[in-house]
Amino acid sequence: MLDNIRITLERLRRFRAGNAARYKDYMFSAIKGIKTITEESIEAGVASGLAVDIREYFEDDRHYRAWKKLLSRFAKKGKHRELAATFLQFMRNLRAGRSTAPSKQATASAEEVAASSAEEAPEVPDVLNEETLPTIQQAAIKEARNLGSFVWTDRRLDEAYAWQFELVRRQQQVHLRSEAQRMLTVFLSCERNTLQETTKTKVLPCRT
Repeated sequence: MLDNIRITLERLRRFRAGNAARYKDYMFSAIKGIKTITEESIEAGVASGLAVDIREYFEDDRHYRAWKKLLSRFAKKGKHRELAATFLQFMRNLRAGRSTAPSKQATASAEEVAASSAEEAPEVPDVLNEETLPTIQQAAIKEARNLGSFVWTDRRLDEAYAWQFELVRRQQQVHLRSEAQRMLTVFLSCERNTLQETTKTKVLPCRT
């Protein structure tokens, strides 16, 4: 159902003639209803099949990325920008296991939400190649420095570069497993090398 809604919205995004506007309203009313039912089911502790299914749905990278790409466009301008922005945040909360209950932040303007999403850390690449290798290496170096800073200063960890958790999670999905294993190997290798240079020791917690 969600796939069908996304495909329909993608086709309708550039259409202005005929009943396009009305069909867009229908589609956004549907995703608003899905969001509301899911939030209320989780808040009430009710075993809703929809609440479970939608969480599993957005844990899949292909579904999540496709919806994020679509809604990011709608969140920039137009009649549905506010709902698109709030559904983007709803998706992130589900995927990260955070509370989906509406908060004060949910009342922020669509422009503020869209701007904050653009400032997020870059996403983990899908494949390992010549173009993505430097990005993975740099993320590993930043995570190593982040870990060292946490040990030495007890400063709260910056989770933006903790890619290893995302790479481990991807291995649960068959279509992403092999690439995730390759990227995790490169990531941890670079992280270990940086930690060795920093600590001057080969006894490192991340080796295990």
